[in-house]
Amino acid sequence: NILDITHCTDQHMSTFSGVVLTGTNNELCSYRSLKVLAAVTYASLPLKRNVLNTPAEVASQTTPLAKSLALSLPDGKTHIGGSTSAMMKAVALLSPASGLLGNRGGFEASQVDSWVQFGWTALEVPLAASKQSISASSSNISATNIPADFFSATYQLDHHLKSNAYIVGHSVTNADIAICCALHEAVSNKVWDPRSSEMKDVVRWYNGIVNQEFFSLALLILNSAT
Repeated sequence: NILDITHCTDQHMSTFSGVVLTGTNNELCSYRSLKVLAAVTYASLPLKRNVLNTPAEVASQTTPLAKSLALSLPDGKTHIGGSTSAMMKAVALLSPASGLLGNRGGFEASQVDSWVQFGWTALEVPLAASKQSISASSSNISATNIPADFFSATYQLDHHLKSNAYIVGHSVTNADIAICCALHEAVSNKVWDPRSSEMKDVVRWYNGIVNQEFFSLALLILNSAT
């Protein structure tokens, strides 16, 4: 169900029954893209990626591309740009049986949304800000460059996971995917190392997610874009 293409023509869009992730090559290789890919692979939705190779291609898109990443839904008319949280939620709504928004209706869905927001504000934002700061100063990123908020958030997460196998409910949801992708980015940047972390419950949970088939497939698709 996975197919990569350089351009999505109107004919492609009209005959394809899955979702299309459109973006520049840099965005399609980013952890932001990984969050959407992991949701798509968990939901077992057909996927195409549309790579924008030039500024002219980006400018020609009618899709509302924010940060050059957008998701087009199977109707070919609905496009979600910019917010990966919104894209992940759309994937969950396309596949209710996946349980990506929980399995207890609006109550768990609200919890999932809350934890996805937590991942963004408490993990992703501090990490991204530090990366920008390090890039500007030509220094190497390290734990000393990361705001205390990042580590405080991981301790909060560890406390929650002491009595929970998953972040919400009893199976993978968008909350697990969003936060796992943020931590995976931290691992990739050598900010956080699960092998030496004292947060044993976060490590248990993290390893449990990244070793699942859907996450391995999402990483494979992500790396194939490089």
